[in-house]
Amino acid sequence: MKLFSRYHRYHLILMALLFICSGVLYYVLVRQIVIHELDEALDDCKKRIIVYTEAHEQFPAESPIGETYVRYTPAAATQADQYALTNLPVPGKRKLHRYRQLTFTVDREGRHFQVLVARPLEGTKLMIQAILATTLGLLLLVILISVLLNRLLLANTWKPFYQTLDRLSGFQLGKNAPLELPDTTIDEFRFLHRSLQQMVGLAEQEYRILKEFTENAAHEMQTPLAIVRSKLDLVIQQEGLSEQQAQAIHSAYAGIKRLDKLNRSLLLLARIENRQYGEQSLIDLESKTAEKLEQMQELARGAGVTIHSNLEAAMIRFNETLLDILLNNLLGNAIRHNLPGGSVTVRLGPGALRIANTGQEQPLDTTHVFRRFRKEQQHSSGHGLGLSIAHQICLQSSTGLHYTHEGAQHIFTLTW
Repeated sequence: MKLFSRYHRYHLILMALLFICSGVLYYVLVRQIVIHELDEALDDCKKRIIVYTEAHEQFPAESPIGETYVRYTPAAATQADQYALTNLPVPGKRKLHRYRQLTFTVDREGRHFQVLVARPLEGTKLMIQAILATTLGLLLLVILISVLLNRLLLANTWKPFYQTLDRLSGFQLGKNAPLELPDTTIDEFRFLHRSLQQMVGLAEQEYRILKEFTENAAHEMQTPLAIVRSKLDLVIQQEGLSEQQAQAIHSAYAGIKRLDKLNRSLLLLARIENRQYGEQSLIDLESKTAEKLEQMQELARGAGVTIHSNLEAAMIRFNETLLDILLNNLLGNAIRHNLPGGSVTVRLGPGALRIANTGQEQPLDTTHVFRRFRKEQQHSSGHGLGLSIAHQICLQSSTGLHYTHEGAQHIFTLTW
């Protein structure tokens, strides 16, 4: 989830909680204010009843005085004033209304009388609802306007940040194109841009150094290796070599050949990791795989391995050079690391290429199968970089390479 979306989600939740809490609190406060006003009106009515009783030596009529309900009952003793909410019948109607009542005691002619004075809440209820609806409506309108303005302001404020992310996502090292970041007046974003420019500058410098080292190493190491191989060829062709000398020269020649192969593999890995094979095109994988299988037939016959294939039409967007290396490594490994009289089964369908070969019953270690210089048999003549190169090619090409083991078959599946 984007930072902007997460912020607005939390902001809306907080605003909704604020709206609900403020609505409840406002209702309680308004209701308490109205009840307080009614209590004052009941106190005023109490004073008028007492004054009337003292002046006329009798109680006012036991009937509603305006909106006030009055009732007298004999009492055994004097009681303190009490305020309460109650339901009382409406004169002339068969229903009860909510009232706020005051109960107090009045002495007349040596007797105690309890006086109940009540005023209805119905009118105030409608008033409370109107005030509450109006106030909450205005509050909701203010919140909505605040959210919209906040969204617009934040979108404008964070615009340079998202533009920076877009520029970074499209930037690639080694393209000789500078990283151009948007102008902004916000200090934090300006500091971020300066830091990014410095980091990218250092990365570009290290990339150029590594690239130059890779290129120089390719030339400097290949030349002496070629010289040593040519000198060994001359020595082997000389007459009069003893069997021991010939064997020593043959071992040295094999070591030079292996070193040359290792050098080429390491340089290839460096080029792949430096993304020097960036160009991709749409390739007919069916014809490409069939071509590779035809080239591998001689190697398979020499190893006593049978190749079975089931190829369907499939297209893949890939670098042609890397795809050639990938197929060579996967098919070559399936043939070399096989059993005498074993088989290799190749199945191609839309989105998946499956290469299975017979081999050892024990599965490979899935946690280290793609590690560099990892070999199941330490005495193997390979250098342990084939699967590492294949894995690195897939990483750079946004494709998947997975290993599974079923029975006596080792299976590598390429998915895209």
